[in-house]
Amino acid sequence: MHIPNLDTFGLSRTKGFLSNDPPLLQFSDSYYSRWDELIERLPDLISSRKLSDEIKNLPVLSICKLSTELDFQRAYVVLAFLVHGYVWGSSQDGKPTETIPPQLSEPFLATCENLGMQPVLSYAGLCLWNWGAKQDVKTNLEGPFYELEQLKSIGTFTRTRGEDAFYHVPVLIEAEGGPLVSLLLDAVAAAQKENIAFVTDVLNRSADIFVSMALHMPKLYSTLDAHMFFHEIRPFISGGKGMEEKGLARGMVFQRSDGSETPAKCVGGSAVQSSLFHFLDYVLGVEHQGPGGGKESVFEVSFTEFACSTRPFE
Repeated sequence: MHIPNLDTFGLSRTKGFLSNDPPLLQFSDSYYSRWDELIERLPDLISSRKLSDEIKNLPVLSICKLSTELDFQRAYVVLAFLVHGYVWGSSQDGKPTETIPPQLSEPFLATCENLGMQPVLSYAGLCLWNWGAKQDVKTNLEGPFYELEQLKSIGTFTRTRGEDAFYHVPVLIEAEGGPLVSLLLDAVAAAQKENIAFVTDVLNRSADIFVSMALHMPKLYSTLDAHMFFHEIRPFISGGKGMEEKGLARGMVFQRSDGSETPAKCVGGSAVQSSLFHFLDYVLGVEHQGPGGGKESVFEVSFTEFACSTRPFE
């Protein structure tokens, strides 16, 4: 088995699929100041039903002034939240809006193409790239990661503590489990050399990390009310796939400046999209059985149950 170089894939040896550099809290170029302003006001614009008017008065900005990967990741988060806010929270009658205007469509589609992403708010936009330390908290990426209360969201639909927790508990779990990527790849390399003692040590250390990851889950249950999640937050996360009965017959339809349209039916963001868990399944040889006994292609085992049942390898 070829052992990949983590740097080639932009992965961190300590944070895994989280970047070593924190997400940008504002664009480095003032050209995008209107985007910064809109994402900050998004919850208020949704509740007042004024988002549509704001978007209509927005110029169609080019992505030409986005230069770094962090710039593009911020653009993805900001524009994806604005797109979903526009679709699910801009109409006066409360029904979803199918067609997205060029002011959002053009830069969002271009950003997605640059990053190799589908045009929908995915797990990366909801969690991996959607956090920052609060103003009174010092950057702490070199040491233990932040506490939940120290994090704030870049994009949010409700500006509530529960919504923040829904995005940030996965971030804490990703940070806790980040070292597993390099550890387990090192173990694979050691196994190829029949270094059993090293492999055993890594598996024992990994078991402890699994337990630590699971300890973050109760922070979500005590912070986010289930009724609020299902009725106030979850609708905004929905993509265009399977939403015909909700009013999106063609999914989300991105209108271009030349009058053409690009329909997209994509699944909305979910923790099932976490690359960390897919990596763990693959490297540990975990296979999930579907209802008919077939292999599942997605992670559906309760992480808490899995982690709490893990025991050190002897």
